[in-house]
Amino acid sequence: MQEIPDKNLKKIVQKELAPVKIIDLTSEEIEDFDDDPTLHIRVVYESENNRLDPDKVADLIGHLRRVIDEKTNGAERFPILTFMIQEEAEIATG
Repeated sequence: MQEIPDKNLKKIVQKELAPVKIIDLTSEEIEDFDDDPTLHIRVVYESENNRLDPDKVADLIGHLRRVIDEKTNGAERFPILTFMIQEEAEIATG
């Protein structure tokens, strides 16, 4: 399957969640518990009060699904997003 570079995903997420600032984004293609293909996307962000707009996040998933389908010639990889602030990311990476 053709991969979508993290820098491209980061631009999409940044645009869709603005004015939130995306500090870092990494992705990994894996199979879920049912062996279905997924794209795990870890987003480190900065925002006022460390909050995200739930409507923008919900819309982002649909937008990412369309982009993934278009860029991968129909390879069905469901995006699973994890969001964390910088402090959480530092703890997670040890």
